[in-house]
Amino acid sequence: MVKKGAEIRRLLARRVREWRQERIPELIQEYQRCAKQFSKSHVANSERSKDHVLRVFSNLMLRGDIRSATRWLTDQTGSGAVLDPSQLVDGQSVAHILQEKYPEASQSGTRAFMPCDELPPLVDVDITGSHIESAARRIRGGSGPGGSTGAQFQCYLLRFWSSSSTLRDAVAELGSSKVILSKEGVIQGDPLSMLMYAAAVMPLIKHLTDNNKWIQNWYANDSACAAKLSNLKIWFQKLCEIGPDFGYYPEPKKTVLIVRATEKDAAKALFGELGIKIVSGHRFLGGFVGEKDEVHDFVLEKVTTWTSGVNKLAEAAEFYPQAAFAALSKRMQFQWSYLQRVVPDCDSCFEVLRNALSDIFWPAVLQGTISDSEKKLFTLPARHGGMGIHDPLLTAASFTNSRKCTALIVDAIKCSSVFSVLDHTEHLLKLHRKIKQDIEILNLNLLESILPTLTTQRKEQYNEELMERPQHG
Repeated sequence: MVKKGAEIRRLLARRVREWRQERIPELIQEYQRCAKQFSKSHVANSERSKDHVLRVFSNLMLRGDIRSATRWLTDQTGSGAVLDPSQLVDGQSVAHILQEKYPEASQSGTRAFMPCDELPPLVDVDITGSHIESAARRIRGGSGPGGSTGAQFQCYLLRFWSSSSTLRDAVAELGSSKVILSKEGVIQGDPLSMLMYAAAVMPLIKHLTDNNKWIQNWYANDSACAAKLSNLKIWFQKLCEIGPDFGYYPEPKKTVLIVRATEKDAAKALFGELGIKIVSGHRFLGGFVGEKDEVHDFVLEKVTTWTSGVNKLAEAAEFYPQAAFAALSKRMQFQWSYLQRVVPDCDSCFEVLRNALSDIFWPAVLQGTISDSEKKLFTLPARHGGMGIHDPLLTAASFTNSRKCTALIVDAIKCSSVFSVLDHTEHLLKLHRKIKQDIEILNLNLLESILPTLTTQRKEQYNEELMERPQHG
């Protein structure tokens, strides 16, 4: 086996020399020998693939990288590759497509800026070691100073007690006392990039505002508008006309128009020459907009993927039960809870997921059979003796609560009213308290109905856990 650089260079030099000497049979023989060794190694790696996947999953969980661990186990890591600039895609080279994504720099017009007679006061930010600690706990990937990785730098900042505290204070002092002016605008990874983009696109949004004809909804560089078809075409034409003056370049080929199935012909007549994709349903901001059947199919596809992920967690639970439980409770269950907050009337789609949790995952974690009462008990929070894994059928009703919580945001978008962060925060706090109280009542009622059905041995174990649990008064 050749590993060192000098050995590789010597091997390549020998093969080039044999090629020039036209010693083809020797080269073919060596190729066949290497190919046989590779095939044996490939078979061995295939046999070890499951064990390898589980070990990597466990190592990532032990490092605290729950997101990467669940993506690795459920085959959601993606399959990126280096693009060939000369490769043709729809008749165009990759290089040409990439060049079109980045237009030439242009001078901004006066209307690209918001009128402002007086700038708001600039509040001086005092960075402390506590700020650095909070930011360090959110580091995910990337690289650190001195050739270290992001994970290593996070370790330096958090895991060495007083030494880490001293380092955090030093980093905070550096951020407070040293000012480095960027000569490239907003650099990649800067957390201010989203805020600066929002400020830059606001003048364009104001120029397009017409509450009597349409309702706009912008998220970062994705623009959206709801209106009648005739007004929608006026809005889009206006966006294409004045957008470049604000640095915004619409792409009709990547634009999607969602209409009712009965209005597709009318939409094609109005927008056909623009090359816009016309559909009766499409994904939008993590949810789905369209006909009920298409919404149902979208949710069902998601549920099928999550069910497969739960089954893979059950396989991992045979060897790493704590890691599998942590991945489900801290990461995976929040994926479908988000979808339930943005898509209404989808509870019927989650029956198969609930069955996978109760019939496959829990027996694998606990290494045995569990009763129906215990399955219900596990959906309760830990303070009530449960496991904190929510029942997907019960949480499917969270769309109503989500709609109430976002009422002020929706009103601001629809009516272009002034949005107050303070009012929104106060509104959220009141609703959160009410929702928590309602959920607590439901949990207590469920607990009272479960306890009489448990076996005597299980009741004794549950009572012992309650007696040993510290009380907070």
